Amino acid sequence: MNTPSHLIINAAIEKKFGAKFNLAKSAFLWGAVLPDLPFALLTLGAYVYYQFVLQQDISGVMENVVHVSYFNDPWWIAAHNFQHSPTALTLYIIMLWRFVGKIGTRGHWWLSYVFGNMVHSAIDVLTHTVRPQRFRTQSNGGFSAFWLDYTPTLCRCCWRRSARVCSLSSFLFLSTSLSLPK
Repeated sequence: MNTPSHLIINAAIEKKFGAKFNLAKSAFLWGAVLPDLPFALLTLGAYVYYQFVLQQDISGVMENVVHVSYFNDPWWIAAHNFQHSPTALTLYIIMLWRFVGKIGTRGHWWLSYVFGNMVHSAIDVLTHTVRPQRFRTQSNGGFSAFWLDYTPTLCRCCWRRSARVCSLSSFLFLSTSLSLPK
């Protein structure tokens, strides 16, 4: 799933249900694209660092640096999971729920943003793989073959990482959301 696809899906959801559930349109749409920004910036930074600072060949940076950092470096994990972790997003929603009927407030905007993040995260859990090259080699496997083959890896990736970062990201979000006006 590419980031523009997330935007299209959230836009369709907002068009169909936005008025019914009083979603802040801009927040819900930003919630579709911004969760991928930390990973994109870290990846770009890795390429720039290896190309211009270390002046090394960048042909293996994605496989040997970015993928390794994505699964092992706590800063990369925290940056990614701050807006992807289903556990953390649920906690954010609980903290911001008091703004559900307060349309036009900053808290309502953030609640709509987190709902947009939640849609993004749900789609990512269903569509992303840890080893995409293996999925590409399957012949006519379809979604069920993907799901059966990658569920253990997917759960280990998303849910274990979610638990490790949940407390850090919840603390950061809680510190900003508590300062919002009621």
